Amino acid sequence: MPKPRLSLVTRGAAIAAALFALAGCVAPPSGSAPVNPAAAPPIPPGQARLWFYRDYQPSVSFNYANINVNGTRAASVPAFGPGVYHDVPPGEYRIMPDDFVSAPNQGTNVTVGPGDLVYLQIEDNPIVWGDMSVFQKDVFTVRPVPPAQALAQIAVSPR
Repeated sequence: MPKPRLSLVTRGAAIAAALFALAGCVAPPSGSAPVNPAAAPPIPPGQARLWFYRDYQPSVSFNYANINVNGTRAASVPAFGPGVYHDVPPGEYRIMPDDFVSAPNQGTNVTVGPGDLVYLQIEDNPIVWGDMSVFQKDVFTVRPVPPAQALAQIAVSPR
């Protein structure tokens, strides 16, 4: 008697379930869940906070912007909302988006001391090949902004 074979649908469902289970095993970077600045926990003693956010623009991509701090993934920033933070020890940091396309002035350098809070705006300046229906690639840039400007932009961002 031949062994019963799993249908293509059953195999696909099993693979999808395994992938979802594995996705739950990955710990996100500290502060990587979107949180309102007013509701964020205090900055830990002896640390500084880098706050990453995107100024909502309905015409740009809803893709997450992956941000590296000194070459290590620190945050995945959604297209809108209050943003995410990453706590770091005092020091100098190179902040760069993780992009497949390089553009001038994509990143920035910041120096932080204990208790500092630096707001970093992520902008999307996509490159388009052909017309909008052909191919579009996100090109993210990072720049520090004054706290008052950042908080005003975060306040009006859709949740």
